[in-house]
Amino acid sequence: MRAQVVDGARAVRGRGVQICLLAAAFFLGLGSEGWDRLQQAHFLDDLNFPPFGTAVVWFGAMGVASLVGSIALTQVIRRHVDALRPVRLGRILVMAQVVVVGGIVLRAGGGVLDRGARAVAPSAVIGPIRSVAEPVSDPR
Repeated sequence: MRAQVVDGARAVRGRGVQICLLAAAFFLGLGSEGWDRLQQAHFLDDLNFPPFGTAVVWFGAMGVASLVGSIALTQVIRRHVDALRPVRLGRILVMAQVVVVGGIVLRAGGGVLDRGARAVAPSAVIGPIRSVAEPVSDPR
């Protein structure tokens, strides 16, 4: 593992775009763990779901809304991204990560008083942004 890290560091040394991509992937990995594991638990503890439907129905509705947002945002990004211009890809990833970090800070700063739409809004933004950033950072 050490050899792989050393080889990777040599490969990106002095290359600004690759360093930006590596930093974006690093921070994406750090931020996604806590968010993915605790988001639903926070919703269940902090939100008062409307009386019609159960929490499962509301989680499904939020998932569908996030999926529709992801599709729309992917189409917008697809039209403006040129895979042959890695500097632009790096900038898009940095902007995406700034938005994700802002959403996480907004959600974390709200506490118990953050109920309803203010609690759901960061999740509605973060989901589509992360789904758009994934194919940009891993264009297999």
